[in-house]
This record gives sequence, structure tokens and C-alpha cells, in this order.
Amino acid sequence: MLEPSIKELAKEHEDIKFALVDVDDNMDLAMEYKVSSIPALFAIKGGKVVNKLVGAESKERILSMLD
Repeated sequence: MLEPSIKELAKEHEDIKFALVDVDDNMDLAMEYKVSSIPALFAIKGGKVVNKLVGAESKERILSMLD
């Protein structure tokens, strides 16, 4: 659902790394980040979660989370 927006943002902001993770294929990662609902978006800086959004969000909302 969010993949098109994430891919668009990745092209527009090459200085930011984006990753799409399938929690069914990466359950250990989902458990580490305590993903209880999907979609879940995490902003990680220096190895630490600095912001998190849960649910389908607009491209603008995702970008504002990164500021």
C-alpha cells in the first residue's frame, strides 16, 4: 500500500535510505522493533528509532516524520 510513496520519496531524497521489509519474511526484525500493526514506518538515526508512524500515511506525512 505504501510502496509507491516510499519509492517516490527514495528517488526524491537520495540522501535518505529507505527500506521495505516484509514482516512475514523477517519476523525477528518485526519482533525487535515491536511491530504490532502494519504498515509501520520507522525513522532510524544512529541506530535508534527517532520517530514511528503506524497505518497508511500520505507521502507528505511520511516526509514530515523525517524532519
